[in-house]
Amino acid sequence: MAGELDLIVGPQLIGALFNWGLLGVLSVQAYFYHVYFPRDRLAFKLMVYCVVIAEWVHTGLITSGVLTIYCYNFGNPQSPIEMHNSWFAVPIMCSAVSVITQCFFAWRIYMFSKSRWLAGGVVILSVIQGTFGIAAGIMMEPLHVAEDIAHGAIWPMILVWISGAAAVDIIIATIMTFLLSKSRTGIPLTDALVNRMIQLIVETGMLTATCAIVMLVLAKAPQTKNTLLYEVPSLTITKV
Repeated sequence: MAGELDLIVGPQLIGALFNWGLLGVLSVQAYFYHVYFPRDRLAFKLMVYCVVIAEWVHTGLITSGVLTIYCYNFGNPQSPIEMHNSWFAVPIMCSAVSVITQCFFAWRIYMFSKSRWLAGGVVILSVIQGTFGIAAGIMMEPLHVAEDIAHGAIWPMILVWISGAAAVDIIIATIMTFLLSKSRTGIPLTDALVNRMIQLIVETGMLTATCAIVMLVLAKAPQTKNTLLYEVPSLTITKV
């Protein structure tokens, strides 16, 4: 990889720092959930806590990779572009977390619409993108450096995974917005709450989809493909 050194090592450090910062936000949100929803369903509690634990593991793996690159292998110019544990921390863990959260929203869609077709379609698309992401991670494990991803069958699988995840997020945001809009009652307080829910769903869905698209563009654009700029969104997308 012949990119400028600052565009190789810089994005890794920035991505890791953002990852830690967003983990703090997630931990606070999990604490609020624990305090304010003590009587929530056990299944929901398990899902939330499993996602939080997975995110802590994800951040630990990212931190381990950064320590390996900038501490244990300090001075080795090859280390920043080696795979280390990225094959597991990024595609596999991101795919697993995204499938869990998207399937939860599929359940919400079913509860609002009572349509098994809508909810089932979201689940199927989510599982497909997650399967491609996990398969891509497994295929990345034997690779030595990041630029090897562009060769062979791995890149098409990554393309399906990332674009599929973005598409599912957009579909979920669109469906939930439509369903919530229909639930307006004309009561100002209730409608304000519905509008707030729509805003949060649209913002979250569009943000994750945008991160995925930016990651693809930075990875393949001629001006940035020899850098690691794509690692900034790739290291933070699960926390968004």
